[in-house]
Amino acid sequence: MAHKQHLEKGYECTDCHMNIVHGTDPEGLNLPTMWTCFKCHDDDKAPREECALCHVGQKEMWEGVGAKDIDDESAMMLDEVECSDCHLAEDDYIPPRDGAVCAECHDDESYADTLKEWQTEVKSKGFKLRNILDELAQRMKNIQESKRKVRDYDTAKDLYNKATYNAAMIEHDGSKGAHNYDYAVSILDASLKMARDARKILTAGK
Repeated sequence: MAHKQHLEKGYECTDCHMNIVHGTDPEGLNLPTMWTCFKCHDDDKAPREECALCHVGQKEMWEGVGAKDIDDESAMMLDEVECSDCHLAEDDYIPPRDGAVCAECHDDESYADTLKEWQTEVKSKGFKLRNILDELAQRMKNIQESKRKVRDYDTAKDLYNKATYNAAMIEHDGSKGAHNYDYAVSILDASLKMARDARKILTAGK
């Protein structure tokens, strides 16, 4: 989010980050909740429905753009779905985790089950990808420490970096495919191939 913009308008860190010194968060982040933002973003002091000002990663997923070496796939954009269509009800923020919002808008209860199927698939592929990436990270560390020469090592490292970026994009989006199922699956399938190709290079000749 744009910290500089808020500071220039006279806001203090503690206006959003409560207990910033003596917080209970073990990571020390003391991140504000959505309702903290809504104290000002109430369509009076500041716009409320400009979600992408902060939710950049979610916007990219929704638009179907941003992944490394993956064709764009703007499924949600084609239907002109807005963030507020799913995340605001009676002027209050809602996290549509159970698919009820999908079923209500599509007028079909089966959409709730469809969302669960999407998220299960995306979660499973994401777990597989993260496991391979963790393995690759250890392999590359071992190669560097042993100073072993590996043919096309730079190619493998490039594939690893792209797949890691894409995995982080999926994880940061947090919707497990709900924001753009087709794009999420395309990203994961392509990134799994990148990771497996990198593993073939790193294990060749062993």
